Parts: sequence; structure tokens; C-alpha cells
Amino acid sequence: MLLAMVFYGLWMYQRKERYLLHIIAAFLLYAVGLLMQILKVPADYGLNALVTAFVYLSAMVFLCQGVLFRHARKMPYVAQFILISFVMIGLYYFYYVDKNILARIYLLNFGCGLIILMVMPALKYLKESKLIDRILYWTFFIFSLSFFVRTPITLLIPSGDSLKERFSSSTFWLVLQVSLLFFVVFFAVVLMIVVMHDHVERLRRERDEDVLTGCLNRRGFFSAIESRIVEISSRDHFVLLVDVDYFKAINDTHGHAVGDEVLHLFAKTLREALGPKDLIGRIGGEEFAILPKCAERLVV
Repeated sequence: MLLAMVFYGLWMYQRKERYLLHIIAAFLLYAVGLLMQILKVPADYGLNALVTAFVYLSAMVFLCQGVLFRHARKMPYVAQFILISFVMIGLYYFYYVDKNILARIYLLNFGCGLIILMVMPALKYLKESKLIDRILYWTFFIFSLSFFVRTPITLLIPSGDSLKERFSSSTFWLVLQVSLLFFVVFFAVVLMIVVMHDHVERLRRERDEDVLTGCLNRRGFFSAIESRIVEISSRDHFVLLVDVDYFKAINDTHGHAVGDEVLHLFAKTLREALGPKDLIGRIGGEEFAILPKCAERLVV
């Protein structure tokens, strides 16, 4: 709940990051599920096991939603619905038909891990992205694997009580929750760093980007060149200067709104023709400058 409050505070500070609402919901649901399990609400053990399991699985779904929405990726809702249904049916069977607490433990923990693994293919491009995104990817991946690794390990820990009779007070349950808490807190810290990085990046974009075209403005373009100065000096590069012919006539004849649309479409065409690592700057009214990442592949 404390982690949920921290992320709520971050969201209040930067409400444009709507993916934080899903992160908040994930931590709140986990806290609610844990409290229900500790306080035995509902009191019926079978119903408690099913309800808390569903709450835990929902927390994993919201966590995945938050990470995916940050990167504008879609959730595999159908696959996750099928997986959650399978887990819930299995939990029902292994409580009311064939009482087997170990099977329920494996089902729930492996189900949580699989929910996260399902979204990893949509995030695989992060492995080639910025450092902070690579850290997020591998932390998320390790978090998913933790459900498969630590569950069998903790099952080997001897318990002074019968695991089947007093699961909630057993040594296994305590170790399981402490180990999960460790991974949750570690992942939450990484998420906090990501959120602050996103905030700094948004401020930088607002300072360096041209609002109309989405390209770098004059200041942003020359700052980006300065950051690449070592790379630029190590091999041949060139800067391509482009302007829109008869642009003044377009403004005079059709109005500035049409002129703005022309600039917007022109900048969009440039971005589609070039690569994501090529620098494009609007350095004047209708004047643009381009610094290709690889001069050899630029086709004009």
C-alpha cells in the first residue's frame, strides 16, 4: 500500500503519465489480496483461496498493462483471460475435488509468472533501446522468472507446522511472501527511476522539440549534434539542408493554417523516409536540417 501511495504521488505530479494508474492499481490489489489472506476474509478457506488468487492474478494483469501502456503496446487480453480461467478452474479442482495445496501453490505462482511472460515479446524491442528501457526490460523479465525459481526453492524449506493444515502460519508461506516482497520492492524502485526519467525526458522534449512539426527545434538540433560530436568526427557525415519552395505563397494564398498543415505533412514525410536515429531539425520557418545516422544508406 505504501508503494501504491508513492506511485499515486508521482501520478499527481505528472498526470500525463496515465500508465501510472495501472501500476497503482497493481500494488493496491496485491495489498488487498495479502490483507484478505492474513485476516482470513472471507473466513471460508476455499472461498478465501479462490478470491485472493483472483486478486493476485488481477494485480499481475494491471502491472503488465502499466508497462505495456507506457510503450503504447497492446495487451494480449484473450490469452491472459484463458490463462486466468485455467488457473482458477485448477485452484477450484485442487481444493474442492482433490485437496492438494502444493498444486494450488504451483498453479498460482506459475500463473502469475506466465501472465508477465506473455507480454515480454511485445517489449523485446526494449533490448535495443535506451539504457533505462533495457534495465526495465530485464528487471521485468527477471521478476517473471522469479515465480518459477523461488516457488520450488521455498517448498524445500522445512516448516514446523503441517503445510496443509496451517498454511498461512507456516515457514514456507512467510519465506514465500518475504521473497516476493523483495522482488516487488526491487521492481518498484526500477519503475520509480523510469517514471522520473520519463518526466525529465518530457521536459527535455518540450524544450527541444518544435510543437508544430514534432521535429527538433533549432536549439534541440544543435544540442543533439554536440552530443554526437565524437561519433561525427570519427567518420564521414554530412548535413542536408532543405526548405519548402514557394512557402510564402502558400501562406498568402491559402492562409497560415494551411501553411502549418504543409509543414506538418512535410516533417511527417521526412520522418517516414529516414530512420529513428537520424536527426531532423526545423531551424527556421520552412527550413529543415538533417543529420543522418549512416550517410551511406540515405536515399534522396
